[in-house]
Amino acid sequence: MAQKKEDLTELLIKRCKELEEENAELRLLLEALKVKLPRRLRKKSMISVQD
Repeated sequence: MAQKKEDLTELLIKRCKELEEENAELRLLLEALKVKLPRRLRKKSMISVQD
């Protein structure tokens, strides 16, 4: 039982790290898109990145 718990914990930690990396990549993409949007469109759009 303890072994199973440790394995699950390791899997969760690994998955969290993957998600954090994916999140960082998506933030960069979103920032790149925001830069490409015309300024007036940017103000109207609902795009916002919260840190």
